[in-house]
Amino acid sequence: MLARDIMTSPAITVGPDTSARETARLLVLHRISAVLVVDDRHHVVGMVSESDLMRRREIGTEPHHPWWLAFFANPVSIDEQYHKAIADAVAEIMTRHVVTVSEDTSIIKIAEILAERHIKRVPVVRDHACVGVVSRADLVRAFSRLGEDKVSAPAPGDLRERVLDKLREKHITSPATFNLIVEDGVVDIWGTIIDEAMLIPLIDAIKSVPGVKVVHDHIAILPPMWAE
Repeated sequence: MLARDIMTSPAITVGPDTSARETARLLVLHRISAVLVVDDRHHVVGMVSESDLMRRREIGTEPHHPWWLAFFANPVSIDEQYHKAIADAVAEIMTRHVVTVSEDTSIIKIAEILAERHIKRVPVVRDHACVGVVSRADLVRAFSRLGEDKVSAPAPGDLRERVLDKLREKHITSPATFNLIVEDGVVDIWGTIIDEAMLIPLIDAIKSVPGVKVVHDHIAILPPMWAE
């Protein structure tokens, strides 16, 4: 399997000027722990995770250092921590050096990158533009789809793309809300929706795609408060 077979596409992204509060809302809404930051060409310029948003002055969790620590600690590090706690735009909070992979990168290589660099996700790029993201959860989902005795041959990537195109065509909801794994005509779909009435049309749309044999949904329905 390659990155294109399991990635969440398109990835949920924000711009450098997006506020920290709006970014936090996106993480909660989509049940993700980090979001990519892209520029106007959709090139990845950074990433903001839950840990970057934990220490905030608004909720009283900003770092508090005893006065004597200034004699021993790196003052630049202390200044950076404080600045992140009060900054509003994600450009001032994000991690800037982000490792990326291509659509043709094998999931074996991706697993090695995540393990070696102690990271949880990696953006997938095409011509430097972000086209998706692969997380640890995506790798686990791919593993869960394998048979106990043998590994099935990967399905052609174009079937997965046709399913995503169908979701866009029907305007059911953004494909960024979902992750798909497609193998031998079997579609496993994970994600969230805000209205239970959307579920049947969504599954029917996927089943209508030529080549799809079975659809297994693992979709969660968000509480009513998120529909507002």
